[in-house]
Amino acid sequence: RQNVPRGIKQSLTNLGLDYLDMYLVHSPESTKPDNVSVVDTWLGMNDVLKANLTRSIGVSNFDVKQLEALVGKGAVPVTNQCISNPYRTQNELLSYLQKHNITLTAYSPLGGITDPDLLKEAKLIEIAAKHKVSAGQVALRYQVQRGVIVIPKANNPKYIQENLDLFSWKLTDQEFNDVEALNRH
Repeated sequence: RQNVPRGIKQSLTNLGLDYLDMYLVHSPESTKPDNVSVVDTWLGMNDVLKANLTRSIGVSNFDVKQLEALVGKGAVPVTNQCISNPYRTQNELLSYLQKHNITLTAYSPLGGITDPDLLKEAKLIEIAAKHKVSAGQVALRYQVQRGVIVIPKANNPKYIQENLDLFSWKLTDQEFNDVEALNRH
């Protein structure tokens, strides 16, 4: 618990800031030899929130059981950042998060290293052609329509623009269901 305030204070010093907008517990598993519990870490997160060193706190890579361990232990996480894309929809987790007013922030929403063939998926390409967009835009739009926050990686200005152009069109119910059916996990 005491490591959390030390850690955020060092980060703030390194960044030259007075506070962070959001501070996340990266993983529910301890990386310390003394195997600090996630509940103790979460209590430390609450301490830095109360001390106004961050405006919000969240978690990353937590499943439902791990989130339930935090219930009643201070503030509710504002988000759970985890892998989510059409091959890994995380529907059970998303349902739990929505019931508890916690957002899901999806990393690797375009597949990435874990699902490198996602953007070659025939169904995504077919839907993309109908809307005159890319398969990546279909994958991102699917997440947006589910209420998921997406944080896609892009270095190319063309892809950065594509990532922003998600709101001038919408998947039909059938298209949404077709993308949903790609789930493999």
